Amino acid sequence: MFPNFSNLSGVGVVQGISYDLVALLQSGDYANCSLIFMAVPHGSITAGQ
Repeated sequence: MFPNFSNLSGVGVVQGISYDLVALLQSGDYANCSLIFMAVPHGSITAGQ
């Protein structure tokens, strides 16, 4: 997880909302892997902690 990625990169979707960059490695078996990048609103992942 890369917090406040949108502020550091200068790229945003909605004015006034900052986004975190999240990378997920999904593996079904040893042959197939997917690397997924998602932008999520800042603080939404750790909101309950």
